Amino acid sequence: MVHCWTGHTKAVTAMEWFPGTAHLLLTSSMDSQIKLWDVYRRRGCLRTFVGHTRGVKDISFRSDGLFFLSEGHDRWIKQWDTVTGQCTARWQTKRITNMVRYHPNNPHQFFAACDDGAVHQMDVRTGQTVQSYDQHQAAVNTITFIDEGRRFVTTSSDKAVRLWEMDIPVVIKYVADPAMHSIPAMATRPGGSALIGQSLDNQIVVFQAGKDRFRMNRKKAFKGHLVAGYACVPGFAPDGRYVVSGDSEGQIWFWDWAQGRHLKTLRAHDGVVSKVLWHPHEASHLASCSWDGTIKYWA
Repeated sequence: MVHCWTGHTKAVTAMEWFPGTAHLLLTSSMDSQIKLWDVYRRRGCLRTFVGHTRGVKDISFRSDGLFFLSEGHDRWIKQWDTVTGQCTARWQTKRITNMVRYHPNNPHQFFAACDDGAVHQMDVRTGQTVQSYDQHQAAVNTITFIDEGRRFVTTSSDKAVRLWEMDIPVVIKYVADPAMHSIPAMATRPGGSALIGQSLDNQIVVFQAGKDRFRMNRKKAFKGHLVAGYACVPGFAPDGRYVVSGDSEGQIWFWDWAQGRHLKTLRAHDGVVSKVLWHPHEASHLASCSWDGTIKYWA
């Protein structure tokens, strides 16, 4: 372990590298705070963003890193200025939101996955809903953009996976199977050729995502870990050769992408490992965050 950041007082729910450079790390917590950490130099807390009254569930950087979104159990979505620490816009939601994401190519729009079975596409400037995608039968858990932002994939507690075309509220591909379980966390393979989903039957499932195709790869899965109903967000090495995930027992698991073989397990935290992020430029470094309130940097 290279470093352990210990500023949060409750479970750390999400984290993101600063876009492009990854010299900063943004984290959110059930203590209602968001923190920005220095990765390379003194490794201290550079700023704390205070404004939510209850736990923060998710955060999302804009592609230029100048702003980020947060959403919490207080049913507020907020936009923050990364440099000044000011909240520049906020929207109150009637429904609980599970994920917020800026559109990768349009900094003025973001998407919110809600527990009413809908994804709402919002305009930051007006605060208005531009489009709603509402075919799911239960809470929407994740939003993942593919095909350079022209399409996106949603997963839900209804156990189905849906593929959408941008701005068109009609499902273009529907993946469902009686054997499928709910997928509360997704990740994209570098290059965008595949997605992986943390399935609640204790395996990571794989979806092929070509330009004109989207399907589940039923011959490939990564197994051995225990998630026990938690949304442990998996990830990839920068070259896509390895898959990584935390589990409910404080461990980090590594698999070989090509063969699906388990490589090793690292004892990392004293609680659920909520997310693992490989550093995009330092292939031997990764960060993990946990319900034990800590964020750790590994080499």
